[in-house]
Amino acid sequence: MFVELIESTDERHFVKSDLPTLTCYVEVVALAQSLAHKSKQRAEWREAVKLQMALARSLRLTVQSRTDPKTIGRRMPDVILERPWEDDDMSPRHDN
Repeated sequence: MFVELIESTDERHFVKSDLPTLTCYVEVVALAQSLAHKSKQRAEWREAVKLQMALARSLRLTVQSRTDPKTIGRRMPDVILERPWEDDDMSPRHDN
């Protein structure tokens, strides 16, 4: 899991001082996965997932941290989607 994580990121993403946090992150991910299907340990699983997210944020592994907010709008399609509340069939009829 550690190697996969390192290989899936840019080579400049991590520095040597990230090693303890990376190691902890990988251990917590493995723990959360092992607890995921154990109904008697749901509280432990929740805590592991919370820690996993906190570590992912600090390591800048989340989608939010990898994406520049200024470019998200540019990636959206130019298609204007209909809004459910603007459906012609649902609008009140004005028979005059």
